[in-house]
Amino acid sequence: MKWTERLLHIGLVIAILVSIGLSAAIWLNVGQSESKSEDSSAPQATQKRNRQMLALPAQVYYHHQKVYLQGKESTTLELMQKLTKVKYEEIENPSADISKIMQFDEGISFTYLSPIAFKTFAEIYPLHVDKLAQPNFAFTQLVFDAAHQQLIFINQATGSVHTLKAMSSTKSLAQFIAHNSSGVEVSYYNEKLGYLPKDEMNLAKYSYLIAPQSYNVYTQAFFNRPDEVTSKNVSDGVELSNSSGDCLQMDNKNNQVSYQGDLLLEKGENRSLKVLDMMSRLGNESGSLRYFTQDKQTYDYRVFVEGYPLIASDYRGEVESTIKANHIRILTSQEGIQVPLPNEETAHLDSGRDLLKNLEKAGVNVQQIAHCQIGYQWKTVKDTREVQLVPTWFVYYDHHWQAADDLQKEMEDKS
Repeated sequence: MKWTERLLHIGLVIAILVSIGLSAAIWLNVGQSESKSEDSSAPQATQKRNRQMLALPAQVYYHHQKVYLQGKESTTLELMQKLTKVKYEEIENPSADISKIMQFDEGISFTYLSPIAFKTFAEIYPLHVDKLAQPNFAFTQLVFDAAHQQLIFINQATGSVHTLKAMSSTKSLAQFIAHNSSGVEVSYYNEKLGYLPKDEMNLAKYSYLIAPQSYNVYTQAFFNRPDEVTSKNVSDGVELSNSSGDCLQMDNKNNQVSYQGDLLLEKGENRSLKVLDMMSRLGNESGSLRYFTQDKQTYDYRVFVEGYPLIASDYRGEVESTIKANHIRILTSQEGIQVPLPNEETAHLDSGRDLLKNLEKAGVNVQQIAHCQIGYQWKTVKDTREVQLVPTWFVYYDHHWQAADDLQKEMEDKS
């Protein structure tokens, strides 16, 4: 074995020991505390995560001669910022034929897996546009058609289309798109599922050390008055609360975190943005957290790795927030990916059309699949603090996300 490899392994062992030591220190400190955290030695708030990064779309497609799926976070953020620097004005929709709109040659398209309100989007990514005639709409896709100089908002569920015309130079934006047009080549499938990879592919696996998060991360992010929080030991972990009745429970047995409290809203304040700001206070402690889906008043944020979401059980890599009246409940997991480990393995994935063909052959009604999404499965390495993230096809079927292979096997076993 080379000396560099030995040094790497020694470094990883040290990182594991440090991680375990810090985790033990955190829990010993919490267990001894039933007093208020008001002294000058109280932990400082976690550095906030950029709200524009939190709200990046789930899928990003570059249209330049061919169409590519590419979701590198920093590149997508820069692209969104360039897009919103252009001046626009509203025009009448030249076409409401979504299939026709999506066949453009040069530009960019973004997909959100759930409708996002235009007003919310414009608060996060300020657009240079005069007052719209009808600003109260939501969209699932955002298209910039470079040839026609149009920014088009599409809602797949309702079929509505809203179009803005670029009134200032888009040269810098066009150059940026051409320069970054690479990744997984895709082709248009249909209005419902959009673009799917043309060919089978091999994507990298990733490995990480996992460790529990400090209680301070959650108190600073969720509580209205984090400096007034008290803690006490309970049967399976720790409970933190304040005089207002807000309560955070950290269960050591299943590593889950549950928070319930009042959602303090100013008159007219946007609930989606309020949740977004709470997520931003989690910082980057658990990875690159981003908006994923919304179902009525339930907001789902997921950790993204190399442009793909982590889709796991037991709220790992996920923060789910549900609002009822002015009350909010948040569920997540203490376990977070921390130190990256070497991993040269890859996973083989079918093309999009082969994926659907195999599911249909197994007896799945593919018309009932709402979304197809490449994501990462969480595979814990037995008897270690290591997790392997494995690229996997996921489908949103029967009102929940599941691995396509698992669904296919389930249907084959029934037949």
